[in-house]
Amino acid sequence: WTLFVTGHQAGGISASGVVMSATIDLTEAQIEAFDAGFNTAITVIPAQGAGKIIIVDELVAQLNLATAYGNNPSWTARYAGDNTVRTDAVVTNFSATTGKKFGRGSAITAAVTPTTDYANVAMQINISAALTGAGSATAKISMTYHVIDQI
Repeated sequence: WTLFVTGHQAGGISASGVVMSATIDLTEAQIEAFDAGFNTAITVIPAQGAGKIIIVDELVAQLNLATAYGNNPSWTARYAGDNTVRTDAVVTNFSATTGKKFGRGSAITAAVTPTTDYANVAMQINISAALTGAGSATAKISMTYHVIDQI
């Protein structure tokens, strides 16, 4: 997979004032290896270092389906090591028909556990259920995010 990180100034968005984007390309084998338990989740945004917390602003999924799968799981984002989806960055219902698909999820709004330290933790992508049927697809996943300093 490939990872591209870009940034531009957006005054007041974060402690550093930078909004960034990370994009990965997924192969058919990677997509088909996903499971519902985040055991095969793939990192989209690497951990940002000690005292830095990732805040996802948007999740965008592009899927190119050569052959449809038998179900429509949601694409979700979560902090690495946290098996609960912590974001509303969910893209739903676009795996069961062929063609090029585009989906967009919103920013993090779901509650996080106050006793969990999310500093220096990566952000990952997965799907809500294992794919069924003999589908065939590739994907491009992008997350727009900013980083805040831990207090």
